[in-house]
Amino acid sequence: MREYFAQTKDVRLYVREDGDPGAPPLVLSNSLGTDITMWDPQLDAFAEGHRVIRYDMRGHGRSEASAGGYDIELLARDALAVFDAAGVATADYCGLSLGGMVGQWLAINEPGRLGRAVVANAGIFIPPQAIAPRLEAIRDLGLDGLVEQIVPRWFTPAFITRHPDVIEDLKRVFRANSEDGYYGCSAALGTLDHRRQIGTVSVPILVIGGEHDPATRPEHSEELAERVHGAELLMLDAAHLSNIEQPERFTAAVLGFLARGE
Repeated sequence: MREYFAQTKDVRLYVREDGDPGAPPLVLSNSLGTDITMWDPQLDAFAEGHRVIRYDMRGHGRSEASAGGYDIELLARDALAVFDAAGVATADYCGLSLGGMVGQWLAINEPGRLGRAVVANAGIFIPPQAIAPRLEAIRDLGLDGLVEQIVPRWFTPAFITRHPDVIEDLKRVFRANSEDGYYGCSAALGTLDHRRQIGTVSVPILVIGGEHDPATRPEHSEELAERVHGAELLMLDAAHLSNIEQPERFTAAVLGFLARGE
C-alpha cells in the first residue's frame, strides 16, 4: 500500500495505491458523497492482478476542496493529475456516478490516456435546472440534514434493511465530506452534457446500470451503451451504488471486461 497526494492547480487530492506496482494500472473514481472506501468490496479482487489507484474526488474524503461550483472538465483534469502523480501514461479506468461522468469526459477528450473504461450508474446529460434544488438544499440543510435523503437513492429498501452496518458507515463518510466540496461537485452535475460527443468514443466501454436506480435511471444507462459503438451493457439488480449492492456481479463483470484487453 502506498499513500500520497496529487497536486492540481489549486488543491491536493488524496491517492492510495494497492496491489503489485508492476501490474497493469487501474484507476478508480468515486461517486458524489463517498470516498475511496466505496471500492472496498472490489479492492482485494482488483488488486490481485492490477495496480489499483484510488483517489478521493475533490472535496471528498481526504482531498482538499475549493469554493464555488465545479464542472465535469475540472474534475476530469483532477483525474489526469492523479494519472500524472502516479506516473501513469495510460490506465484502465472504472468510475461510478460522478466518477463515471469523469470517465466519459476522458474517453471523449483524452482517449490516449485510457485503455478500457467502465462507466457505472452515469448518464450523458443532466439538465442544469434539475440541480438547482439540490444546491439550495445543501446550503439550507448541510450534509447532516441531507444524509437521510441521500441513502434511499443509493440503495434499494431491501438492501438498507439487510445491511444497517454498511448504511451507517456510508452515512459517516458522507457527513465527513467538505460542504463546499459536495456543493461544488453537485454543481458539476449540471454541466454534464455529452450528447453530441459521446458517439465519437472509440475507447472500449463497459456500461453498468442499476435496474432500480432513481438517480441514473435504467434508460439512461441503456442510452449511453447504445450511443457508444461497441459498448457492452450490464444491468444489475441494484439502485445507484451498484458496486456495493451487487459486489460479486460488479467485480466479476469489471475483471472479465478488463481481461479482454490484456
